[in-house]
Amino acid sequence: QVSTLREALDTTTREKNLLKQQLSQERAHSHTDTGLTDSCSDDELRFQLSEQQDILSKTERERDALRERLSDIETHRQVSMEQYQQEVETSVMEVTNQLEELLQLNQQLQNELTSLQNEKDHLTMSLQRETEARSSW
Repeated sequence: QVSTLREALDTTTREKNLLKQQLSQERAHSHTDTGLTDSCSDDELRFQLSEQQDILSKTERERDALRERLSDIETHRQVSMEQYQQEVETSVMEVTNQLEELLQLNQQLQNELTSLQNEKDHLTMSLQRETEARSSW
C-alpha cells in the first residue's frame, strides 16, 4: 500500500513537472509570437493555459493528498510497530515470570523428593536393624 502510494505520488510529481514545462514553453512561445496567429487565437491560448493551470492545480492537490495519506500510513505503521514491540515485551516478561515460577516449583519438588528419599532410607535402615535384631534372638 505504501509503495503504491509512493508510485502514485511519483507519477503525479512527473505529471506536474511535465505540465509546468508545457506551460513554460507555451508562455515562451506566446512571448516570441510575432502577433500573427499560427493556428490559435489569443483567446484559445488563454483557454489552453487556463486548462493546464487547472490540471496543474488538481495534480498538486492530488499529490498533497497522497503525501498526507502516505504520512498517515507511516504514522499508523510506526504506532503499530510500537504497540507490537510493547506486546512482545509484555509476553516475554510473562513467559519469564512463568518460567521462574516453574523453576521454583521444580526446586521445591526436588527438595521434597530428597527429603522423602532420606526418610525412606532412614526407615529402610531402621527396618533392617530391627530385622537383624530379631533374627539374632
